[in-house]
Amino acid sequence: DSPVNLSGSAIIFYAKGVRGGENIAFALKDKNNVSAFNKNKLYPFPNALTTDWQRAEIPLFNAVKEFDVKSVVSLRFEFGSKDTDNKPGDTILVKDLQVIPL
Repeated sequence: DSPVNLSGSAIIFYAKGVRGGENIAFALKDKNNVSAFNKNKLYPFPNALTTDWQRAEIPLFNAVKEFDVKSVVSLRFEFGSKDTDNKPGDTILVKDLQVIPL
């Protein structure tokens, strides 16, 4: 697939945990495999998820300067135990993923 230009945009989504306390990370990469965020990912819910829907808004002007926001090829949610300390069987729900202009 062709890269996507996300300059001047933000990514918005809603997430919740089934039991509460789960974590989710978000990652973007450009066509040169450069990650948009320090340490390769961003944790939009620093206090963990609750059982209620929570809104995340990720403006892309906060990306590292080496990241080419005009050539995004990968958007990824990470929820495995290695990076998020989730337990086997934890369930995370995500809905209404949007890219909006700022």
